[in-house]
Amino acid sequence: MERSDRQIERERKREEMEMQKKREEMEMQRQREEKEMEMQKQREEMAFRREEKERERQLELRRMELEAETKKLEIGSRASVDVAGPKQSYGTQRPKIPPLLDPSQVDLYLERFERHAAALGWPESEWASCLSNLLKDEALSIFLFLSPAEGSDYQAVKRVLFQRFGCDRNGFRHKFLTVKPQEAEDLLIAQGDISTGGSSYRECPPWRACLIWSVPR
Repeated sequence: MERSDRQIERERKREEMEMQKKREEMEMQRQREEKEMEMQKQREEMAFRREEKERERQLELRRMELEAETKKLEIGSRASVDVAGPKQSYGTQRPKIPPLLDPSQVDLYLERFERHAAALGWPESEWASCLSNLLKDEALSIFLFLSPAEGSDYQAVKRVLFQRFGCDRNGFRHKFLTVKPQEAEDLLIAQGDISTGGSSYRECPPWRACLIWSVPR
């Protein structure tokens, strides 16, 4: 009986040791997994920081390129003289209108900008450079990521800004389909597509005219 008790005790201790060993192995495995997860997280954070720094570097390079182009235009305009006298540098001037603060209204803003530029007699070839002085935040970032050729083409800049901020054909269609009829008509009036006298339908672009007639009455 005593021998049997000792054998049972040995078996119990052996099982306890095996259980302890398994617990230790599981703990070690858990620690290894946690360490690997932490290392993976650190790698991802480092990769994200590198990408952020690269984006910032690209933006800074584009800003420097833009400044260099503006200075080049300024120097060239000072050096060239035509019959009417010294040539005016438009790209270095800040138009006397506030900067673009609400990108969702970029269509109205650019219409105001175009009227201002036309009234002052600025050549359209200089409009993109002048507009760049009025852009901020996301709109400025979009402009800076354009190629030099696109960044100097006002119509290309306008097209990209319209696409980004929902002011192209698809964007307007979405707006008209998600507002009330009176709000849609008010928006069209604000855009200058129709007047309270109802005399300017034929002046608006064809796609906007379609949207006007599609608004429920």
